[in-house]
Formats: sequence, structure tokens, C-alpha cells
Amino acid sequence: MKRLTKAATLAAGAALAFQAAHAGSFVNDDLYLGFDTATATRDYIIDLGQPGVVGAGGSSVADLTGDFSLSTFDSIFNATNGVNLGVVGGNPTFGSYDLYTTELRSGGPGNPAIAGSPDLSGDSHSSGSLSYDVGAIDAMGPNLPAAGTGVADLNKSFYNNIAPTFTASTFYGASGINPLGALDNTGVIYLDLWHATTSSPFAYLGYFTLNVDSSLTFTPAAAPIPEPATLGIFALAGLVCLLFRHSFKRKLA
Repeated sequence: MKRLTKAATLAAGAALAFQAAHAGSFVNDDLYLGFDTATATRDYIIDLGQPGVVGAGGSSVADLTGDFSLSTFDSIFNATNGVNLGVVGGNPTFGSYDLYTTELRSGGPGNPAIAGSPDLSGDSHSSGSLSYDVGAIDAMGPNLPAAGTGVADLNKSFYNNIAPTFTASTFYGASGINPLGALDNTGVIYLDLWHATTSSPFAYLGYFTLNVDSSLTFTPAAAPIPEPATLGIFALAGLVCLLFRHSFKRKLA
């Protein structure tokens, strides 16, 4: 019993040390990927960096897998099914307001040039509303990690300031946009990325693909459509990863 208590204490201390070592502050236009549930005691927040680093505006798939830690994810969430995730970012500076947000992409990867549903194209925002929307992201403040790193956030900054809560002080409540999608048992999800400024309505930039077991990528809208044979290889690889994960967990049980 003492050994278990000691192990739990060490684990909690490690989590706090991890958080302190990676704590940063809000950076204009960095894209923040957050994972949360109502029941988890922490959120998992990753700073993916600037849109250009992520691959927005490019023509080839960007591999962001190195930014995602499966061990950190598993230490926070008891299961993959039901974990919410989304990406937000923007600039709250007067005269430079802009906003980035994801929405769940329906229908799988499909054609990268075509947004999934719902479609935010043409949805415009005033400078005042953009300022308020990004202000909710900025409110995560000192609990955010540095670019290219992640943090196990004991303050649940993503859950309390972004979504899925719908209040006047959250991003979801301020913008009316839910940036989150929920993972299912496959551990695979697609999220469209949108960008708006005070002078231009939302424009579709491409989509994120997360396979919890193997990869995190961003496919820009200008990326070529994979050949059917390539899609088949990706599907087979995903199935193999899923089977391996289930087999590994059974051995540990």
C-alpha cells in the first residue's frame, strides 16, 4: 500500500514538474490543440506553433506527430472514447484581430480542397466580436505551453475557457462556434481549420487528422488528392495500429 501511495505521489509530482517546465503564455496566432473531458482532472494542451509551421497555406501534408505525446494523453484520460479536442488561435491586438478555429470534419478525409460540414465560408465577424472571441483564448494565459510542446494542465484552462461549456466567458459562448470534435473508439478524427479577419470572412485552410495511436498531421486545402491505392495503404496501417493497441491493452489487463 505504501509503495502505491509513493508511486501516486511521484506521479503527481512529475505532472506538476512537467507543467511548470513547459508553462508559457499566449502567443498571437499560435494554434493551440486542446483535449478535455468533464471528468478528467487535467486538460492536455499542445502549442502547435504558427499556421505556417503547421502547414496552412502549403501544398503538402505536414507531419505534427512529434508534438503529440501518447503517454501524456493516456496519463490524463482513462479511455479514448469521448475525449473532446479542437484547435484555436488568433490575435487580440487592436487593428490586427484575426481568429483560427476548427470544426469537426464530416465524411472522413475526402477531397482536401473541399471543406466538410458544417461550412463556415462567408461567416464574417466584426472587430469587436473577434476581439472578444480571441480574448477567451488569451484567458488561458500562463497555463499554455511553449511552441512545439504540450502541458498537462491542472487548471483545465481549455475546458473552462474554450469548450464544451457554453457561457458568455468561453470561446464557444462568445463566437457561437464549437471548435471541438469527440474521439470514438477508433481513436481517429478529422478537424477542419478556418481563419477569419475583420476584413475577410472565414476561409477554409485544410484539416487536421489525429490517429491517437500513430500520427497527427495537417492536410492543407491545396494538397493533392491521394491515389486510391495510397488511401488503401493508410487505411490498412490504421487498422494494424488499432489492433495492436487493443492487443497491447489486453496483455496489460
